Amino acid sequence: MPKLERIGRKLVVRKGFWFASGRIFGPVRTDDVLSAIFGDIMANSLDFRLAHDKVEMAVTSIFNGLIARSELYFALRAHSAFYETVAADIETDGRLTGDIVKAVENTHVTARQAFTGHADETELLVAVDAWTKIRDTVASLPPVHQFCLASRPLEVDDLSFSLKGLSVAAGNAAEWPPACFDASDVAILSKSDLRTNLYGRSTASSAALPALPTRTSDPLVARLFLCCLALHNYTERSEWLLALAPVAQYTDARQRWDWSRASGGGSTLYWTMELFMSKSILAFRNGKVLSIGLATPWFGRPWAAVPTADDPQNTGGLTQCQIWSNFCPRLGVAIVLHKHANGVELIIFDPLRCYNHVKHDPYFSANKMAILSFRLSIREKAEDMVKQLGVPLVRGWWGGKLDMECGSADSVQIATEWVRQVVLAGRDGDPFVVDDTTWERWGFEAVIM
Repeated sequence: MPKLERIGRKLVVRKGFWFASGRIFGPVRTDDVLSAIFGDIMANSLDFRLAHDKVEMAVTSIFNGLIARSELYFALRAHSAFYETVAADIETDGRLTGDIVKAVENTHVTARQAFTGHADETELLVAVDAWTKIRDTVASLPPVHQFCLASRPLEVDDLSFSLKGLSVAAGNAAEWPPACFDASDVAILSKSDLRTNLYGRSTASSAALPALPTRTSDPLVARLFLCCLALHNYTERSEWLLALAPVAQYTDARQRWDWSRASGGGSTLYWTMELFMSKSILAFRNGKVLSIGLATPWFGRPWAAVPTADDPQNTGGLTQCQIWSNFCPRLGVAIVLHKHANGVELIIFDPLRCYNHVKHDPYFSANKMAILSFRLSIREKAEDMVKQLGVPLVRGWWGGKLDMECGSADSVQIATEWVRQVVLAGRDGDPFVVDDTTWERWGFEAVIM
């Protein structure tokens, strides 16, 4: 047995479970699981008791995360989007993926069911037993033909009384979200802090869009706007796909959690650039010609420099998210990947080029190098993306302006409005089948790739 497999088994084995021989996490490598939990610190370099406890805490967090997302499990069943959503909600020192969450789940549920002795109750055993009951209940239901959600988030205790509404949509029942949204979209739309404002919205809805997010808005405001925009406009015939979450400047998934305390959890509502590009690959493979994203990165201060809400100087009673927003205002940038000729073109709508009040903002002026680095990272990730598609990145456009007066609107408002206009223009087909003169009239500058 390989060394890491032996270490992993020793760290995972505990009372209340019986683990069969062989690879403990099945198809997932043990070193990938340990790396997800411990990050760069190797498990075998830690005191055994500390490492053993850390694994138990991580596994307990995973099962509590599964339970917290029970309603989504009823809607999606064992779809990979469910496990990816749970993974994104759990803080570890490494990169926790949906495949790892599923492997940990299967390993522990199987080992718990195989155990025939007696073990004192622990938080982990309680969580595994509770999740097993939920999983068994869902397994007894008929297969779903469409992902459906209730009008309000349900508590775990309510789920057993709501199986009919969460399983197969009745023929005459209102089906929401619309069937054109895939499982990963449903996972975002299911968030309890969004659902009440989203439920029932569709292309037939007469409800108004919420206000544009600003440079100091809670990231949830950006999510709400993007979700509403998609619900009001996206159909099975749409040639575009809109990211339902804003994109940040993270270079790795761990930074979402590094910023979590400083932002009051706001940083976890963002996608990484890598995730946006992965979604874009799927969009193109599914026949889309446009992948649209709204990025609202921030620069300058490290997360540890952001004051805390319990600081005596916080006399205004601001929340941690409000303090972070004031110290780290966001820059609005829209990113579009567009099928063009024999490849893909990259469009970066950046208000810094055409809007002087944004360009000369002291905050952005002081962070020119960081902003340039972010811009380059978009290009690098786009180049990685097209390699996976097997096509070239043929050209790029940078800049852009709205065909309307913006007044003192900040960059996030301007970029979000541009995204809205692209989505509306996309109702009638591809809005970017234009010549170079039109791009220049729109305020864009050609970028050689």
